[in-house]
Amino acid sequence: MAIRPGKPLTVMAQGPRLAFCLPGNPGASAICALVFLLPCLRAIMGQQPQAALLSGVADFAFTPVVSTTHFLPVSCVPGANGFRLSLLPTVGASDIIVFSRANALLRVDPDRPVQPDQTRWVLPLQPNGI
Repeated sequence: MAIRPGKPLTVMAQGPRLAFCLPGNPGASAICALVFLLPCLRAIMGQQPQAALLSGVADFAFTPVVSTTHFLPVSCVPGANGFRLSLLPTVGASDIIVFSRANALLRVDPDRPVQPDQTRWVLPLQPNGI
């Protein structure tokens, strides 16, 4: 799967044992852990694999790189008409500081760019939601 940030990610299996090899950049490693490792661990423990998603309205536009899924750190703030999603500036996969400001991740598939005022679903970064 071509994702940004998040390469390289490797998952290996030997019998019932799984090994996740996460990327070296801290931001990419955090995103891969949230999107791939934690759902796998939840499923193994008999829990719902996917955390509850929240919907919000984007206040920005974003066009993904061709054939690449992006995971964008966003600020998800409650407003009068639901949550408002704002893109947070980042310097790339090595930017771990952006996670101190972000409270959600927005998945952007290659064939579905983000448009302003578009409703999108986000993955909250806090265990109990936003």
